[in-house]
Amino acid sequence: MRIGVISDTHRAIVLAQKAIEQMGPVDMVLHLGDNFTDAVKLAKIFPNIKFEYVMGNCDFGYGDASEKLLEICGRKVFMTHGHRYNVKIGYMELYERAKELGAEVALFGHTHCPMMERLGNVHIINPGSVSMPRCGVQRTCAIVFIDEKKIDYGMIVLEN
Repeated sequence: MRIGVISDTHRAIVLAQKAIEQMGPVDMVLHLGDNFTDAVKLAKIFPNIKFEYVMGNCDFGYGDASEKLLEICGRKVFMTHGHRYNVKIGYMELYERAKELGAEVALFGHTHCPMMERLGNVHIINPGSVSMPRCGVQRTCAIVFIDEKKIDYGMIVLEN
């Protein structure tokens, strides 16, 4: 399965739409919050793509769906925005939660800084931001490939 991962769109629907178009064919898009309503709008623009989302720290007033555990091709994928796991100072809390859930992939946003790392048996991925990048990088998103045999991933630097 080929999965697009975006985060921190902050109501920049046109930029998010361009990011999804630049991903090429995807089976699913995972939105990691800030602003989850963008995922709802994008699902209408791309009706043939399944969308999943979580809420971020800017998504107050809608309830609390700040994390989600998916099973994709028999593998567990943990989605969260990251603000509740102190990801701006490190990834250990996020890693521990992923281990607790039995997840092989932990996806988060919040920092607007892209990163891909493996801690133990958990692949930790932040796609960066499609609208407001930080850490001296351009706008980015991620692609995650998951099947029964392997997990692979890559970052996409978005065109202006």
